[in-house]
Amino acid sequence: MKQFFHVLVAVSLTVGGTFRLLLVVPSLIIGAWCVVWTASIARQPVHATSDAAVKLVVEGNRMRDRAFAQPTDAARPAIDFAAVRAALTIGQVLALLAFRPSSDRAGQQRGPDGALRQPRRD
Repeated sequence: MKQFFHVLVAVSLTVGGTFRLLLVVPSLIIGAWCVVWTASIARQPVHATSDAAVKLVVEGNRMRDRAFAQPTDAARPAIDFAAVRAALTIGQVLALLAFRPSSDRAGQQRGPDGALRQPRRD
């Protein structure tokens, strides 16, 4: 609204006569409205925030920061995949996952379709 006020005043300076009056009057009305609006906002009391509300916000921010914090290397040690492959066979891994093949063709076992959780139709 402030920019509109400035444009009206600036344009009114470039024209003369009655047309200038048509531009100046709305700009003065807009300017007066801005002053009244600012005064009405300034007269409103500032709302007090309780200490309990501030403490809740601080605790919520701490919880958010902990939830989205990047884990440190000490919290999540690296996995030695070569050692895991040497210690476990694929059959043992499938047994741990309770894998039940839905089809067996030419030595290849297929499980249920992951998206539909239904046996594959070949």
